[in-house]
Amino acid sequence: MRVASGGSVLPEDLRSRVLERIRPTRLQFSMLGRLYSLVARALEECEDLRLSIPAYRVELVGSAAKGTLLRDKWEVDVFLLLEARREEVRRLGESLLRSCLEGRLPYYFKYSEHPYATVSLMGMQADVVPAPLAVDPRDAVGVERTPFHTRYVRSRLEEKPWLVDDILLFKSFLKGIGVYGAETRVGGFSGYLAEVLIIHYGGFEETVKAASSWRPPVMVDTTGGKADLDMLARRYPDSPIIVPDPVDPSRNTAASVTPKRLAELVHAANIFLRKPSPTFFHALQPGEPCRRTLPGVMVLMSGNYSDHPPDSVWGRLKRLGERLYRATKARGYPALSYSFYTDEALEAAVYIHMESPSRYPIEGRLGPPTWDRERATRFTEKRLGEGGWVWIGDDGRLSGARPYTGSAAGDVERALATLPLPPGTRSYKVVTCPSTGPCGFPSYLEALRDPTPPWLRHVLGGCRS
Repeated sequence: MRVASGGSVLPEDLRSRVLERIRPTRLQFSMLGRLYSLVARALEECEDLRLSIPAYRVELVGSAAKGTLLRDKWEVDVFLLLEARREEVRRLGESLLRSCLEGRLPYYFKYSEHPYATVSLMGMQADVVPAPLAVDPRDAVGVERTPFHTRYVRSRLEEKPWLVDDILLFKSFLKGIGVYGAETRVGGFSGYLAEVLIIHYGGFEETVKAASSWRPPVMVDTTGGKADLDMLARRYPDSPIIVPDPVDPSRNTAASVTPKRLAELVHAANIFLRKPSPTFFHALQPGEPCRRTLPGVMVLMSGNYSDHPPDSVWGRLKRLGERLYRATKARGYPALSYSFYTDEALEAAVYIHMESPSRYPIEGRLGPPTWDRERATRFTEKRLGEGGWVWIGDDGRLSGARPYTGSAAGDVERALATLPLPPGTRSYKVVTCPSTGPCGFPSYLEALRDPTPPWLRHVLGGCRS
């Protein structure tokens, strides 16, 4: 039974209101259970599978198996656990799934660590993942740990079933502030990490209060002292937060969390403790956008992005944004930040936020010392030939300046010619947005032009909810 703490900051009426919107329904569990049964039967009755790998097991894993899925997630994760070596699973996995599902269920393939099938039926999805049947979680890698994670969380929730609601609240909170998801696109907190933190701290409010005081490097020992935190710090030197995996203490469950996402959670937690609001939770956020766009430069790309792993496309987009931001800043533009987007099918975009997509019409250049005769002469001739200026500083080095007639769009175009684009890109164009007003893009692209998270504008920015 859940006991409310004396220092509660989440009003009971708000808690009830949020849970009413995010708890999965009996109908949802029933329909997802039916989907799982259809997939399991197709695999268990598959003759090619029995002939190729006689020993195997079909297992429901993930949030649906734990009872911690949000109401808007009509998805199940199904693992086909094969008693075979990892190399054999990777070699045979795709062909076996195709043989078992063909003609029985509609499916398509995705590619991550290894191929897996997604069965799509009546608005629901089942990800079917072949994996070796591991006995010890320390022998598992990547997604192979998922069955162990599922069993761990289920066992803890059987002891404390009231924590299910707190997990749902925390997942909705993370999703509402934009930090939910371990994929490259987000770089945030996975569903499993959210569950582990709630189990460790004992509730939603306790976890938010703890997060409000985090300061990198954060260490949260969820293993009762079994983890070697010093070893983990050496193994994950770039991780701003380390949360040992309860089923494998040598692994950091929070390895996907970027410094940006950690900082966003800390900031949101502090604001929530001061001003709890329904807007923090994804299911209660206003539908109407509340944004104030910044000037800048948009790179619009088109291509066949569905032919490539989503993490590969998102990762390349992020790196492109970083490099364009640095390039424009180095060219003297008042660049502030960047954002990026893809629909994972045909479109991708990067936006560089700027104070203004223009710069001073003079560009300074540092030259060599005068006693470096050849370089000094070339520098002087070049600057004066450009109609510029040359002078000698107190340190004896030449300095110069020249008129600058370039444009932000032109400089971005030149930078793009030297940078790797997301895989699948066929063409691109560069558009300058000179003011804070609309730039003529669809709403989802205009959203890139505001670096302020929507929840923050609604909670503190005076927007009407």
